[in-house]
Amino acid sequence: MRTSIRILLENLLWTFALCVAAIAAGTIARAADEIVVVVNPKVGAETMTADQVRAIFLGEKEYWNGTRVYPVTFPEGSRVMQEFLRLGLGMTINEYRSWWIKRIFRRADVPPQSVSTPEEAVEVIRSHPGGIGFLSAGDMAEADGLRPVLRLGP
Repeated sequence: MRTSIRILLENLLWTFALCVAAIAAGTIARAADEIVVVVNPKVGAETMTADQVRAIFLGEKEYWNGTRVYPVTFPEGSRVMQEFLRLGLGMTINEYRSWWIKRIFRRADVPPQSVSTPEEAVEVIRSHPGGIGFLSAGDMAEADGLRPVLRLGP
């Protein structure tokens, strides 16, 4: 009887370990999604470099081809925002927040508009001639009418 209980407990432990490993693998795979920077076609850019995108999202570049840029981001806790900051700007969410707090108090700058969903991001980018934002590659089906200008990640 004790042997069968021991075997049952070992099987449960292995099952639990496999479940944890599967969840961790899924999390890692999701964290490595490709991020696509998209613009309103009126921006006039076919491609952008990572340095140009960085300058726009840090408020250092306000115009592109004579059009005022209108950057759009996602909430701090979102995976796509964290991945964009990591891959595109080389920053953590805390570093990005600190950057903008300093800019707001030193220069009275306005940080990028934050939206909640990919659909909302697409709508805001479409509605502003200088609209620029980013989506996970999996959300690109929503980006009809926007131009991808830079891919970040795997």
